[in-house]
Amino acid sequence: MSLSVALWLFAVAVGPVLLGGAIAYGKYRERRYSRRERAESDASIERLYDEEGDEPNSTTPDRHQRKDQR
Repeated sequence: MSLSVALWLFAVAVGPVLLGGAIAYGKYRERRYSRRERAESDASIERLYDEEGDEPNSTTPDRHQRKDQR
C-alpha cells in the first residue's frame, strides 16, 4: 500500500470516526443546569434589568438610537 493510499484511507475512513467521537464526547460532557441554578440565573438577569432599566418594554429611550430619532 502506497503512502498516498494510506493518507486517503486515513482522511476518508478514520477522520470522520475521530470527528464523530469528539462530538459524542462533547455531548457526553455537556452539563445541564439544575432547577436551583436556573432559578438563580433567572433572578440575576431580572436584577440586572431592574438596575439598568433596559427592559425591552421600558419607557426610557434606547441608548442605541440616534439622537434625532428619540
